[in-house]
Amino acid sequence: MARELSPAIVFFEDLDLYASTRGYDSSNDNTLGEILVQIDGFIENNDIFIIATTNDIAAIEPALKDRPSRFDYIVEFKPLNEKLRAKMLSHMMKGYQIKGDHLILGKEVAKLSDKMTGAELNEFFISAVKMTIEKRSIDEEKRVILSYDIFMETKEKIGINNKRLIGFGK
Repeated sequence: MARELSPAIVFFEDLDLYASTRGYDSSNDNTLGEILVQIDGFIENNDIFIIATTNDIAAIEPALKDRPSRFDYIVEFKPLNEKLRAKMLSHMMKGYQIKGDHLILGKEVAKLSDKMTGAELNEFFISAVKMTIEKRSIDEEKRVILSYDIFMETKEKIGINNKRLIGFGK
């Protein structure tokens, strides 16, 4: 379909779920085979730009991730440093009621979230908001009130840095 619509962008989200190392999950072998054939089969892929994301690059089939011309670049988003985490958290806190100053709370919570990527930090924040709602920590105008204690409790619940990590609905 991408060839028919080219120029086109093909986006694989969570590639590790259906292009894992052969034998790791045999239910994916047919899908993996088709991806390999389509990416560098006998038919040209001119004007097709392929992007993929993963949370586990080690699980991707080496024939897909390591062979030249299949994916030209790997861009890794490493964990944010404390200053960037504080800035991101302070930005996310805008629009919420805060016990104290959002800049100070952002700095304090940043210390709790060491080695988190931006996506993990966002999930951590959303989990804290959900917990705040569950605890009915809201003001008279029904705005969520965030506090350091809520973030500490969220950290304990989701297991930051021991990679039990988050995921909505857990």
